[in-house]
Amino acid sequence: EEEVTQPPGASAGYGASGTGNSPVKKKSRRTSRAAFEIAPKPTGSPEWRGITDLNSPTETRETRRARHERHSQSAHERLSFGAGREGLLLRRLREVERRTEERHQRMVALQAKKRKAVEKAILTILFGKASTYGDYGDCNFDDRVTGQLLDEGEFGGVMAAVYAASDVVLDEHIERSKKVVDAAYDAVRRKADGSEYREYWPLGGHEDPRKRVGQIDAAWCTPGYTAPHAVVTLADRLTGCVLGACHVSKEVDTAGIGRPGRALMGWSQSSGDMDRGGSDEVLRDTAARWPQRSLHVTKDGDVKGGNVRDLEGCEEYDESTCHCHVVKNDRKILSGKGMTGAACPGGCVDPDEPQKKCAGTKGARCTKSFANKFYARAYEVIRQAELMVFPELKIDYAELPNDVGSKAREERRHEAIEWATHQLYAALKHFTGDHSHCDHGPLPDDHPAFKCRAQVSFFAKEISRLVKQLPRILSPFGLLDINRIESYHAVYRLYRPKGRKYSAVYEFTAVNMGILSCSQLSLGFWGEITQPVVRIVELLNERHGLTIELSEDQREYLDRNLAQRIKGREQRSSERWQRVRRAYVAYRRTSQASQASQTAYQNGGTEATLALDNARSAAEAAVEAAARSRKENEKQWLGGRAIGIHDEADANEAALGHEAQFNDCDESGEESDGE
Repeated sequence: EEEVTQPPGASAGYGASGTGNSPVKKKSRRTSRAAFEIAPKPTGSPEWRGITDLNSPTETRETRRARHERHSQSAHERLSFGAGREGLLLRRLREVERRTEERHQRMVALQAKKRKAVEKAILTILFGKASTYGDYGDCNFDDRVTGQLLDEGEFGGVMAAVYAASDVVLDEHIERSKKVVDAAYDAVRRKADGSEYREYWPLGGHEDPRKRVGQIDAAWCTPGYTAPHAVVTLADRLTGCVLGACHVSKEVDTAGIGRPGRALMGWSQSSGDMDRGGSDEVLRDTAARWPQRSLHVTKDGDVKGGNVRDLEGCEEYDESTCHCHVVKNDRKILSGKGMTGAACPGGCVDPDEPQKKCAGTKGARCTKSFANKFYARAYEVIRQAELMVFPELKIDYAELPNDVGSKAREERRHEAIEWATHQLYAALKHFTGDHSHCDHGPLPDDHPAFKCRAQVSFFAKEISRLVKQLPRILSPFGLLDINRIESYHAVYRLYRPKGRKYSAVYEFTAVNMGILSCSQLSLGFWGEITQPVVRIVELLNERHGLTIELSEDQREYLDRNLAQRIKGREQRSSERWQRVRRAYVAYRRTSQASQASQTAYQNGGTEATLALDNARSAAEAAVEAAARSRKENEKQWLGGRAIGIHDEADANEAALGHEAQFNDCDESGEESDGE
């Protein structure tokens, strides 16, 4: 403090106690020069001195990226499973001489309480499928009321530890899956003539015994183009075993969960490109871990990117496209704005209004019914092309050869592709009114045909695009799909409901549990029984010093659940179930009023089908489709009973004498509980 002379007329608020030139005591506005002197350097770690020392050169200071990498590496080391590493969830009490015995016992009790809460949170994640902190609180409502829950930060640490353990178990499952896949392909090659393995041919009938067939696809946590996370899964086409998985996230890796081949963090490109980036990472990792195998991969029809052979280590890999997605996308395009919103150049509308949009009402019904007709025709063409390459699929041969990929098969495949190309271009002529290239019978003069040149041009471009994809659709193994991976995505949603944005740690943990569930079922179906939940608990106990013990009821629940799932898959794989299911699906496709117009072109355009097509108006189809639900259609086809996939179903039908007993009621006529 120093004396400051108050100027004349200054207000009291300036600091003076009165008026005039009375001296006052006031803090100086001028800062002492000593305040700008550099304080002594802290005695912390070298990293801390590098951050806080303002006199250090710019090139020696730690940048944000370097700090993030250091934090990520530190977190990764805490999460890693290895000898001599200290646990992350519970810290050991230090020995302090000055601590009293009473205080020490109180700290021991608090740590025991914390251990119990951590163990309960782990069981909630594994058995309650708690993928968020809110789910954790809902599963432990009493603890939330009494305030015994972990806070959100502590629960995030528990989730990170569970993710690290699940990642280790997933690696073990993938290595075991590779052995199961090799054994299954070897069995198919040796026993392809038996009825047990006939359904898996020609997947295991390649002339190269190292060839395997896989399918890969991506799933996002939220729909749209702003998804923060995605997961890419690679599975074997024959056995369904998971061969690889990779997470992709836009978050910066501050939790130490990034790992080559398993998790790509800090994705800077669009959400749609996550499919390409994750697929490339999975395939490179699979090629490095499985070097003695050659993989044929089936991808989604919408995936972007180059050829799989351009990846490191994948020079002998091949790829094809899911035929279901390609044909389905064509129907979406033809029934969308590309056809009905094309600017008409004239000729099919009023010449006085050439700028008018062609709505497809002149000369043809070029809306949903037209797209459905082409959808049915395209499917028929590619399936007939597949039978041209593999006539064994239709004819019951005594022995199935292992000559897939041979020169003779490739010649058949090229001939089938050429035939399918001619048939698709003939369909273009057919829908424009030129039937000179068609093989059906005579048609009426007023048969519907396209007149709008804009719509014909757009349709021709779609035909050309489909023709270019024929070599990828009709693969050396026939028509392949990614339906199994799509089913796995539905299982992921049981652990992580779609539509909610999670943190990367929560997302990866929940999806890993879904992947392990699918892998467990596939391995169990082929005779390899595993319990990933039990293995995760063992790893967490060993790594973090926990004492989680699963009760007998919990273990029995896990075993019983796995046995029921394996039995269900065996029943779905039976010949009886497949036959009944195919018959019902075929009935449903042809019985719906909205789909009845597909049969006009598919059956050759006979008078009977044309009469049926013309009799169904759009209004009648809409009313009938709304009145008849899918469940009613199923009851009509099945006679009011469920599909009998059990072994004793035929005996029960014979004993009862009629099919009406198999309905939703028991023998007393009362509605049963569904058991």
